[in-house]
Amino acid sequence: MKILAVDDDAYIRELLLLIISRSGYEDITVAPSGDAALEAIEVADPAFDCLFFDIQMPGMDGIELCTRVRRIDGYEKTPIIMLTAMTERDFIDRAFAAGATDYVTKPFDTLELGVRARNAEELIKARRAALGGPETERGLLLLEAIKDLVDHQVLRNYLTHCLAQDRTGRNLLRSRSTTSPGSAPKGVWPSYDMRSPTSRKLSLEH
Repeated sequence: MKILAVDDDAYIRELLLLIISRSGYEDITVAPSGDAALEAIEVADPAFDCLFFDIQMPGMDGIELCTRVRRIDGYEKTPIIMLTAMTERDFIDRAFAAGATDYVTKPFDTLELGVRARNAEELIKARRAALGGPETERGLLLLEAIKDLVDHQVLRNYLTHCLAQDRTGRNLLRSRSTTSPGSAPKGVWPSYDMRSPTSRKLSLEH
């Protein structure tokens, strides 16, 4: 699997190279910016199979990069995994709206990053198997199974992120109520709305 990883932090780029290569993927290109990434995509032959984009970068951020890549012929369905800090919930919503497939939080968990890459590889294999030949029907069934698996994992990842933010908000309100009684009503905690566009995008039709 041919991978492009984009991050403006040189240390993170080295870390991505190390972790992804240890997960069994050796064909990895890194880029320091959105512009450099687009240049790498333009000259890539064959095309990249999987893309890792940092969300917050100077100049062109990862969300704009994701939007522009989705308009490039041949990259409409390429797995795009966003790299983000836990506090960037709004950015995650926007990334999914721009066409992101999944996301991984910083600091990286080595096993989690490897699992995300393997999920992307399985999705790619299933799509290729579904393109034609005597095993087309089998490939289509495999594609649906893998897509369903990825959708479940994306949803679980997103909800885990939201719940972690809610717990942080609860702890903050508890702290404030201890030091300043009446500053926050009891029992009123931050919450996320499952009716949001992102939640609808991630919902599973079963």
